[in-house]
Amino acid sequence: MLSLGLLIAIASTVLALLLSDVMTQLSVLRGGQEMRERSATIFTPYYETDDVVDVGDATFAHLSAAIDEGTGYTAVVNNVQVNDPAFADGVPVLLIFGDTVADIVPSMQICTPAPCMLRGAGVSDDSPRELEIGSFRLAGGDRLPPASAFFDANMGAVPLDNRIVVVLPTEAFSFLDAYEREEAASRAVFLGDSSTDIDEYVASSADDGLFLVPHDVAVDQPARMASLMTMSAMYAVGLAAFLGVVIFAYTSVAERTLQKEQRALHIRRAHGATPAATAARLAGFVALVLLVIPLPPLLLLQALPDPMALAARWIIGLLLILSLAMWAYFSKRQRRVEVQNA
Repeated sequence: MLSLGLLIAIASTVLALLLSDVMTQLSVLRGGQEMRERSATIFTPYYETDDVVDVGDATFAHLSAAIDEGTGYTAVVNNVQVNDPAFADGVPVLLIFGDTVADIVPSMQICTPAPCMLRGAGVSDDSPRELEIGSFRLAGGDRLPPASAFFDANMGAVPLDNRIVVVLPTEAFSFLDAYEREEAASRAVFLGDSSTDIDEYVASSADDGLFLVPHDVAVDQPARMASLMTMSAMYAVGLAAFLGVVIFAYTSVAERTLQKEQRALHIRRAHGATPAATAARLAGFVALVLLVIPLPPLLLLQALPDPMALAARWIIGLLLILSLAMWAYFSKRQRRVEVQNA
């Protein structure tokens, strides 16, 4: 029985890990759907040299016009102050240009008006107290809900629990360093039928040495996202099936064990044991395998941020329901045997 308990503990813990990944990928699916419906165009960058590209103001003028008109947005995800590890007290920062991103990721809160900042669920209010980006000095900041994520068509879901999100106006492009400007230009997203604007943007960036190949999300992304979701679903369904097989094996073993214990239970009832005492004994028998052994690792996962903690709560709830169902089944079976032997 202990070995079955260990198998259930392993299966339920891994299932929680996979479930958290599926929850994260759901935000990917929603973001991808919104981008397809808005006829989004994204870009793949290519470079002449290994050095950082100095993207010029003319390129950002095209991007700024699209952002100010509500037909584009961009972000800097990985290269915010890469040469200053102490920036924001070491907390990763994500820069967003354009309120339109809130339409692509409806579950993500965007502060207004820019400039403003938001703190991830796991970021302290005191570290950092304020940020200085160019002439903008930002302090405080509302807190993002747990498990918030930014959607990037190339990266997928970017968790924000341990990040600071800064929303900036387009004039802040002039405050960015070369690494930030290169990433902001590469991650640009144009929405709607703006082929002329896109052609001008691509030509301008090419003059700067940054070669951007445009991709229509409605054409290029569905296959990639379908593959991503199928892979997550296959793992989750496979492990859920394994957990089901283990629980079925436990039920079979438990029934045989109860058959062997019938005489002992009969003697206890004959010597005054109440139905409640018998039910409590059966509850302990079920809880040992389905709760006592599997719960500790799942409780440890509660210390992690969402969606991991949320997935662990779902699995704990599943085990509690299974335990109650098994206890009710065995108690009913025991009462039926007692009636037959009366």
